[in-house]
Amino acid sequence: MEKIGFIIFAFRGQVAMLSTHPYGCLVIQRVSEHGSDEQQGQCMVDEILESAYVVAQG
Repeated sequence: MEKIGFIIFAFRGQVAMLSTHPYGCLVIQRVSEHGSDEQQGQCMVDEILESAYVVAQG
């Protein structure tokens, strides 16, 4: 899981935007499926939830 930690770090502040991108959403999905430590995964979820309205429209 340490192998993808740098990816999650690079996504910070951009998770919601990536979640609405045709290919970015696949990357977000795969990263969340293949795990990370719980805190890193929760950061991604928190960013999506903070922008739920925008993400839902995307």
